[in-house]
Amino acid sequence: MRNFTIKHLQPHPEEPAKRASRRMATGTVEQAAILRDARKSALLRMRPEVFRTLSASLLLLLLLGVGAAHAHAFLDHADPRVGNTVKSPPRAVALWFTQNLESAFSTIEVLDANGARMNAGNASVDASDRKLLRVPVKVLPAGTYMVKWHVLSVDTHTTEGNFTFHVAP
Repeated sequence: MRNFTIKHLQPHPEEPAKRASRRMATGTVEQAAILRDARKSALLRMRPEVFRTLSASLLLLLLLGVGAAHAHAFLDHADPRVGNTVKSPPRAVALWFTQNLESAFSTIEVLDANGARMNAGNASVDASDRKLLRVPVKVLPAGTYMVKWHVLSVDTHTTEGNFTFHVAP
């Protein structure tokens, strides 16, 4: 049998104090296999404090990831307002976003209750405010309208969504 040397740099926290100091152990190849298997099973048994530390680290990474997600263009506000009832029909639907938009890849569709398209032209990004996307609409009779939007922000991320508004009789 071959002899070998195993160096313990960090003893297991539950080892008795007399074995807690660094030591050199000499044994057989079979004993090395037993020690290797014991280390693997010890890795599989995660200590509560280690689990809490890893959980806190994961939570921090998730929060940092959520912060990075704010770089997308999200709907800030709209005219007509989301879910609002207007007395007179609007001539256009305007949406303001949290990021500048790419005009060629940003759209708005205004649909009536039957799904008919009510756009009177194509949506375009305002030249003086690149966060503003506007579309002209046909004369809107009283009813409920769905606004669907899909935008590409200058950070190359797409977002989409929808909302309704109402025109009073």
